[in-house]
Amino acid sequence: MTHPLSTDIQQAAEQQKLGEHTHTFLPSWKKDPVTRFDIYTHGVTAEYREGGIGAIRWGQMSVFEEIYSRSSVVSRNYQMTGNNYGIYLGNWKSAPEFAPIIVQETTALWAPFEIKRLADGETWHLHSIPGKSRSVVAMTSEGITLGKTYSPWSTVREVGISAGSLYVKVTGKMTPIAFGAMHIPNVHAVLLVAKHFQRQASN
Repeated sequence: MTHPLSTDIQQAAEQQKLGEHTHTFLPSWKKDPVTRFDIYTHGVTAEYREGGIGAIRWGQMSVFEEIYSRSSVVSRNYQMTGNNYGIYLGNWKSAPEFAPIIVQETTALWAPFEIKRLADGETWHLHSIPGKSRSVVAMTSEGITLGKTYSPWSTVREVGISAGSLYVKVTGKMTPIAFGAMHIPNVHAVLLVAKHFQRQASN
């Protein structure tokens, strides 16, 4: 079954220069705030139930991913922000289909961009709540901060994503340092950047 693009969706996609339309996804329940979600070569659009179209290019997008399991049932929630729009896709059955596309496209843009920026001496500020030191997530070419703990890359044995958290295993510590991945934008790009500097420090 095909789902033709409305004039409003086409105009929003053209305005943001999203390129060729590739996929259409529909919500899993009738009252979802998003009535359809479309993917293009350079970004996405979402049609809102209350009216209007959100359009975000990959290079503008921050993706927040929440994956959890209850009684062997896996739920996936995705929040995308950028270009003054927010798109929330809560537990859509089609998430296993659209999520890999979103992750691949955003990571392909953000990872090399941040590697270069950090190599030039910048800091990637990923999360913080004023006055709460445990909420800090940041990265430089020299090391990574998760919560209150700063770890130079030379001490990092492993970095990964598991059980909904970004974790860092540090030499001399039995317990990994972890932070909820759902609070970290473009966490898969973060992982690639972290592994890049970890490998660089070990050489």
